[in-house]
Amino acid sequence: MNKSVTRIAPLLAILTLLAALTLMACAPAPAPPAAATQPPAATQPPAATEAPAATQPPAATAVPPTAAAEPTQASSGAAQDRATTLILDTEGGQVADSKNFNPYSGGRGGSNGIVNALVEPVFTTNLVTGEFEPWLGESMTANDDFTVWTLKLRDGIEWSDGTPLTADDVVFTVEMIQKFPDLATPHKFKDVAVKKVDDRTVEFTLPESDPRFQLTVWAGQLQSQEVRIVPKHIWESVADPVTFTNYDPDKGWPVFSGAWTLDRVVSDTEFQYKLNENWWGAKSGWRELPAVKTIVWTLLGDENTRAAALENGDIDQLAIASPSTFLTLIAKNPDIIAWSKEPPYGNPDVCGRNLEFNHTVEPWNDPEMRWAVAQVIDREKLIDIAYNGFTTPAYNFLPPFTGLDKFRELLESNGIFEKYPIQQIDADAAKKVFEAKGYTLNANGIYEKDGKPLAATVVNFDDTIINSMNGALIEQLRAAGIDAKQDIQPIPTFVENLLNNKLELYVFFGSCGSTIDPWKSMDSYSVRHIPEGNGPISGFYSNSWRWNTDTAKKYSEIVDQIGKLVPGDPKIDDLWVQAMDLWYSELPGIPLVSQYLIWPINPSVWTNWPTEENGYIQPDMAGTNTLIIFHNLKPAQ
Repeated sequence: MNKSVTRIAPLLAILTLLAALTLMACAPAPAPPAAATQPPAATQPPAATEAPAATQPPAATAVPPTAAAEPTQASSGAAQDRATTLILDTEGGQVADSKNFNPYSGGRGGSNGIVNALVEPVFTTNLVTGEFEPWLGESMTANDDFTVWTLKLRDGIEWSDGTPLTADDVVFTVEMIQKFPDLATPHKFKDVAVKKVDDRTVEFTLPESDPRFQLTVWAGQLQSQEVRIVPKHIWESVADPVTFTNYDPDKGWPVFSGAWTLDRVVSDTEFQYKLNENWWGAKSGWRELPAVKTIVWTLLGDENTRAAALENGDIDQLAIASPSTFLTLIAKNPDIIAWSKEPPYGNPDVCGRNLEFNHTVEPWNDPEMRWAVAQVIDREKLIDIAYNGFTTPAYNFLPPFTGLDKFRELLESNGIFEKYPIQQIDADAAKKVFEAKGYTLNANGIYEKDGKPLAATVVNFDDTIINSMNGALIEQLRAAGIDAKQDIQPIPTFVENLLNNKLELYVFFGSCGSTIDPWKSMDSYSVRHIPEGNGPISGFYSNSWRWNTDTAKKYSEIVDQIGKLVPGDPKIDDLWVQAMDLWYSELPGIPLVSQYLIWPINPSVWTNWPTEENGYIQPDMAGTNTLIIFHNLKPAQ
């Protein structure tokens, strides 16, 4: 008897819907979108917060300065036909290479539209409805022990050049990933046998049971963890897909299956896409052609400049805004909206914010030193400064979805926080640790040993909120006697350094992933991700800390046990507590705050955006669920 993993959908629907309602101000039940030919659905959370009464806005050090244009010149697409053109702020800053459309290159491929307009997902997970959203895939089923999975593709799929997209492309993509392990994806398909059954059917035989194979591999919630099918008829002649840019306008590249194709790279900070009038979804009768004819991603400069462009209607959506910027926006233009009409305004993100350590660097490879740092951090002050008080402290790495509440409660009820007092600020306890390690305070109030200060350069990628929070964190660390400095890096630089073990301390969210059970976030700490030698890790959420002690190995064994259980299995509860006892004993990273994402929208040109009242999908614009939003947008007039 085959088991479809979509049977977890009702549970996920209840849990995530409750999460949205509880954490975002309790609005009426979401209404389905108007013009959807089938129930919309879709994707994972990758972390923002807010509250009324704006205090001092955080310093606008946000996106690195890049050819900032005047708001009225937001894009060349706007000059063509604003009524059919969607203009979007670029999330995550400038891309590393504007002529690289390889979906398996490192960095954030969604910043220039690759995973938002060109690539279509096989499935995606809708965090509002809690259901898998079939897209290229029609269904995915497993045998009784979850070792054999069968993927059924939708009928009539074509690449943008008119070539059929079939099981051959799926098999080719998986085998390419297996052959070239340096491709930027955490899914290596190690020891997975993949074969074509017929043009629409692919069978995967796994080396061991995996009840989450559809959820974690084929219905990803994070753009860096999505498997993206590539066209065999183009990529099979590529000698090295790792360095292949997939860009040649004369050949019509890039070729993907989405409803939009690349029109042109206007500049290093502007990308324009046009509707493919022969898109397979409309030809097959599955969906109507979208109303959006042109999509432009543009980068106009710092957050203040970009906010002004949104206020004036020169762009339709602003990438993740700081709470203070959003409050200023709605005060100036009451028509601007976000997910919720009430604080915290944004939708809960799957990614919290952590202080993370490189365990290959002394003294941060010492658990006692990491615990000492944890005990001098005042999370409430970080929230007041960076979030205007709109978010909540985090004491574990799970995101604030109601479906995960019971796991936090299990830590409390099993005495984990009494044994490991991470919720307490205890400067005296930290002082005792530093002194026991041989550090003494010098005349400048900094601990030193053997004439060397206890130094910490805390890195973060350039982001208004994180810049502000890390700045406040630096002050707290210095007050505790640590010679702390802040290093703000452009996103491409930060990503390169993160993957290649070049950071010592950093503010990030390396434990993203969990939505309905704790396994995905837990697995990010698994020793199975440790690369040979000192090589790069496979992705953002692949043990960037390089935690690899005996305790880490015991923890990882328990994570492996949980991975073989179906989400919701009561056996997971005890295993979770056992694993977290080990995790807290060494504290590989320090959870700081939960996160809510505010994506401000000016609906003067386009309507039917997802909101709490119209919750057909979460409004995260950084992954493939963006595509569902684009297909549902309607002209305002």
